[in-house]
Amino acid sequence: MRKHKVALGYVLGVTALPVLLFGQSPPPIKATLALKGATLYVSPKEPAIKDGVILIAGNRISDVGSAASTTIPQGVEILDCTGLTITAGYWNGHVHFVERKWADASSIPTAELEDQL
Repeated sequence: MRKHKVALGYVLGVTALPVLLFGQSPPPIKATLALKGATLYVSPKEPAIKDGVILIAGNRISDVGSAASTTIPQGVEILDCTGLTITAGYWNGHVHFVERKWADASSIPTAELEDQL
């Protein structure tokens, strides 16, 4: 299974920021914890990763993938998460329509709903 660039995008962006601002890279942070064995949901648009691995370096996620494709460095503490599920912190951008004009919206004609929006 391929590495999930979605999960690493934030880490890579934060890592590149000091280079852009100060012209130098921060020292690399070695992974100190591995969460292994859980089912991972890294994106609402990606399939779940069974038997996943999350490597954590300091307070950042440094790698995400399946156990078959992710190498856990020697000396890293491994937390067995077999049977558990881990999801990314998705931003829930939904809203609640609580004004009276939305009451019983399922019976309001489409054109009227569009006007109300």
